[in-house]
Amino acid sequence: MYTSMFFYRFLPLPATLLENKPITYGLQIPYMTFLFETLLFIVSSFAFRFSFSLNRKNNKLQKILLRIGFFKPLPSTVIWVLGCIGLLARLSSFAVGNVEYGDIGNKFTSGLIFLMYTPFCLFFPSLYTYQSQKLKNSKHNKALWAYFTIVTLLGIASNSRENMIIAIGTFILIGLLYQIKRNIHFSQISPAKILFMGIITYIGINILSDFSTAMLYNRSIRSDVNKKELLNRTLETYKNKELMNKLNQINQLEKAQPLLSYKYGWDETYVDNFMLNRYCNIRITDQTLYYALNTTDDNNRMKKNFIDNLISLLPTPILERLDIDLNKQDIRHSRGDLLYAIGTHSNIFPGFRVTSHVADGLMTFGLLYFPIQFIIFLCIFKLQNALVFYTRKKYIYSIFGLICFFTFFGLFRNANGCSGDTMYLLRGFWQSLILFGSLSYIIRKIHIKLHQSKALH
Repeated sequence: MYTSMFFYRFLPLPATLLENKPITYGLQIPYMTFLFETLLFIVSSFAFRFSFSLNRKNNKLQKILLRIGFFKPLPSTVIWVLGCIGLLARLSSFAVGNVEYGDIGNKFTSGLIFLMYTPFCLFFPSLYTYQSQKLKNSKHNKALWAYFTIVTLLGIASNSRENMIIAIGTFILIGLLYQIKRNIHFSQISPAKILFMGIITYIGINILSDFSTAMLYNRSIRSDVNKKELLNRTLETYKNKELMNKLNQINQLEKAQPLLSYKYGWDETYVDNFMLNRYCNIRITDQTLYYALNTTDDNNRMKKNFIDNLISLLPTPILERLDIDLNKQDIRHSRGDLLYAIGTHSNIFPGFRVTSHVADGLMTFGLLYFPIQFIIFLCIFKLQNALVFYTRKKYIYSIFGLICFFTFFGLFRNANGCSGDTMYLLRGFWQSLILFGSLSYIIRKIHIKLHQSKALH
């Protein structure tokens, strides 16, 4: 998570330079933007530093997790079963569609989707075991790569660019962690390998960018066809080079249009690459700060929405039992939608606009936001640190932490600001942790009993 905080401030420079743009491209209040982002990064850095001990001591949560067997290596069979559960949950979400408020069964199922990335850990078993291990055999290797391909194709079939890159991003991040753990110095890597990795990265980014264009082209039909047909249409569009060239030309013409001033509407245009535009778009900070600093309204609406979002974490039956009158349909809009409505003195339209941490926090709490955000980040960092156990010889990473790696990396991206962080801290983290821990415990017990039963016969 801290790495993504650093990249958000660093990547705008190389990303804009590569596209021959100034780093202030489209910014209307650049000095305020860089000032507040620098302050937040300082706060984030202090929170990160105070979240761990330099002498590698395990905290209480780490010791509790160790005691209940959370860091105990899972058999490959259990890992595959967890992955299949997540895969079935993904397929179920395709059949159901959007999950509505009050739909407890489908909400529970959607909460299992992250489990489908569990088998990715089998590529790097030494990360979560006490001894170095290699993959079993070539057949096992082929099965893993086939599974990885299926998960990636399901991401494309969802017609969601985020779902498309989660599988690839999770695999890459776990792989990078594996290389870091091996403690290989950069100077030990040959220039030929560096050049090869650079070429592969460049080609991979271009392929993902083209798939993104193909997905957007077919987005208008995603509610009219099934996921198999949508995947086929997307792949056909990607293979049609003439059509892809036309779509890319249209994109270039659209990007050549003058940027929209904030007072005339919402405009997220910053860098051309959709992935970089998602993870280093400093213009979102500039735009949301513009609305936050140029409104004469007080922040009562933002505070009320912040509190309502926290209350909405409770299941509807509990809210009814406590006589809490909260209609969750009334808060389906994003924090960015609310901030935009207040800043432009307009009605709220649920367009799921993203917001920045800085603007969301200042609009809600004023300058008190910075100490509040420090506490929130400190708690999140401590929870994430608890997913690694320190021994005298090595670090043991929990499988749960590995499969949530991409989620952690994306926590700081522009979304719902400190409200989203707080909701993740109070429910998101614990819900996923308990689900993974409970299912892995049950499946492991069943696996042991079946193994013992076979041994007796």
